[in-house]
Amino acid sequence: MRTDKYKFILSRKQDYQRRPLRELYDLEADPEELNNIAEDYPEVVKELEEILEGWIREMMRKNGWKEDPLIANGLTMAADWEEWVNKHGYW
Repeated sequence: MRTDKYKFILSRKQDYQRRPLRELYDLEADPEELNNIAEDYPEVVKELEEILEGWIREMMRKNGWKEDPLIANGLTMAADWEEWVNKHGYW
């Protein structure tokens, strides 16, 4: 999610590059998003995560879903990537 100042990324599953599950970038100071500052600003991460999770809950309610579709159906890109990686012998 984005604000005027920040970009926040919340991952549901660890990726193959071992990026952190939470990433925060200061778009004013770091427009190329090179420096993850999530550990330096836990209060900002907490606030943005609460907003994002609230939005997800609202969309689930609005659409009559009982479970987050990413969790219920799997992370489609992650599953496809995992299948490709395993097929080609990476990692």
